[in-house]
Amino acid sequence: MKEESAQVLDYVIEYSLYLLVFFLPISKAPLQVFSSIAFVAFVAKKIIKPDFKFLNSPLHYFLIGFVFFSCLSLVNSGPHLGKSFIALFFKWFKYLGLFLFFEDTFINKRRIRNLLIIILVSSLLVGVDGIFQKLTSFDFIRHREIIQVVPGVYGVSAAFNHYNGFGTYLIVILSLIISLSISGKLKIGSFLFLLFLEILLSICLVYTFSRGAWLGFISGLILMLLLSSRNMAKKLVFLIPVFIGILIIVPELRDRIMFTFTPRGDADRIKVWHVAFVMIKESPLLGKGIGLFMDNFTRIVSDNSLFAQYAHNCYLQIWAETGIFSFLSFLAFTATLLINGIRAFKMNNNYIVLGLVCGLFGFLVHSFFDTQFYSLQAAMFFWALAGILNVLSEKHIEV
Repeated sequence: MKEESAQVLDYVIEYSLYLLVFFLPISKAPLQVFSSIAFVAFVAKKIIKPDFKFLNSPLHYFLIGFVFFSCLSLVNSGPHLGKSFIALFFKWFKYLGLFLFFEDTFINKRRIRNLLIIILVSSLLVGVDGIFQKLTSFDFIRHREIIQVVPGVYGVSAAFNHYNGFGTYLIVILSLIISLSISGKLKIGSFLFLLFLEILLSICLVYTFSRGAWLGFISGLILMLLLSSRNMAKKLVFLIPVFIGILIIVPELRDRIMFTFTPRGDADRIKVWHVAFVMIKESPLLGKGIGLFMDNFTRIVSDNSLFAQYAHNCYLQIWAETGIFSFLSFLAFTATLLINGIRAFKMNNNYIVLGLVCGLFGFLVHSFFDTQFYSLQAAMFFWALAGILNVLSEKHIEV
């Protein structure tokens, strides 16, 4: 009876996570619903059939360190303790839980294959939506209007709240698609589908006008080039100059890049980074309290032209809120995740692993300039795929 109940709960988790991944780039509400279902089923399953052997690895020790020091930051939360509890338990714990759900659930070829198909189908829908928004000024899924980046320039966001969020999603998806395309293991029909998807999503990425996403994507491609074999690298090497060439040749894209070097370009972002360093200087060890960056921002900043906001740099925000030990634990976790993935790719030439490594690396590069780990859709996408990457790295599953 216990075995049958655990099996049913396992299926509930599996299909909840399929639905979560499908709806991830489309709407936030289903994410809350399906992640909650997966959480309840996961807890019930572990009560019926306790099995936590998958947690016994250095990667998880770094994650535990991050959680421990994030909890310690609560001592500095002061009158905002309740807000810190909400940030810790209903945001960070939810994301970290998602990482555990995915690595505990997607442990065989069938499930991972199904997940990849769902991710690609969902990205096709969102890519078409992005092009539709570019042509009509609103998307057909959520009826979101195209967003003005700077006067006269409008960034495609599709069903995402912001063009940077859409750009982050595209970095990872495109890295995965490109890696699969150069693997040489696809049938012609699958290759043509991926080629179409690659072109579609590349156009969307270009017209997000997200400079951080462009840089993250190029960084991921460079890493892919360095890791690929010589024959595979020949298929890839032309993509980087082509992408950069498009950014330079198209006038509105070139103007967006040049805006970076104007006095107005990133002046506000640099000011916000300065505020983050002030917080770090005030409390370098345990931070100012998790989830309290904006509360401390209003205390420090007297410039009325700057409104309370995130740090525009995930790493500075983690350090400012939770301290140096939490920050180093987080860096150790992400570095170990990617290094394990690189080792696994070199052992078995699994191009899904390569795509995930390069996509998540690009995500981390973009996170230096924005707030991906504080955005529901982007954060969930990272932690879900981090769980899959860890499974493929440790179990060497061929898909």
